[in-house]
Amino acid sequence: MKYEQTLRYIVENLVDNPDAVKITSEKEENQTVYHVETAPEEAGKVIGRQGAVVSAIRNVLSSIASKNRERVYVKVLSENN
Repeated sequence: MKYEQTLRYIVENLVDNPDAVKITSEKEENQTVYHVETAPEEAGKVIGRQGAVVSAIRNVLSSIASKNRERVYVKVLSENN
């Protein structure tokens, strides 16, 4: 998808094991949801303290998507999901 490359670039540069990064997408209602999966011990690097990193990632992708009048959301999958 359009925004997956940007998301992949950001996430792969945050983690120590970029080969373990998997990104899938699905359409939900009127938005595209990207599911980011990393090595279990690295999910915290993508989420950040109190969700600050994933919030910033969401803001960047949402800003890009809004130019095209589209909506995107990012979910980080951890061992608990």
